[in-house]
Amino acid sequence: LYRCASETVQQPAVFVSWFDAWAFSKWARWENECCRLPWENEWEYVAKLGVEDWSQNFWWGEQMDGDYCNSENRVGKTTRPSGAHASPETKAIDPTEVGVMDMLGNVLEWCQDIYRQSYSRQEEDVPGDIKCSRVLRGGSFNGDVAHCRSAFRYNWQPTYTVYVSGCRFARARKS
Repeated sequence: LYRCASETVQQPAVFVSWFDAWAFSKWARWENECCRLPWENEWEYVAKLGVEDWSQNFWWGEQMDGDYCNSENRVGKTTRPSGAHASPETKAIDPTEVGVMDMLGNVLEWCQDIYRQSYSRQEEDVPGDIKCSRVLRGGSFNGDVAHCRSAFRYNWQPTYTVYVSGCRFARARKS
């Protein structure tokens, strides 16, 4: 995966297409188990973990706070993942107990889903049709604060790459 706009290997990979992310997930292993791209509903659940009112914009509250999210070119580039950017509620699902970092801001993250106006997981959302847009979530370091809201959805063609597109992986369930 490319790191052109990231200065170090500790920063997220960028210029990642959906196909790049999907192929890498097939190769990668997490504690000897397969990886995959998260489904959009899984991504949003983790981004809002611990929030009582799901209409809330961010896990920390209603207003943007640069201490929790790298966006709006405050830093001007991607940043190394930080525990300060992790909802305290995600510590329980993170083996390192730091929490799931940078769900909002830093880079837009590809999800498994084909983009639809209203999202819902569909079994046919598998690789193959390069004409179907795929979902990205989370906002980016140079994006508007509104794009970093937990509920914000974006879509691009699966072959498209840009300096703000990256990915996050989930552990695949054993069948």
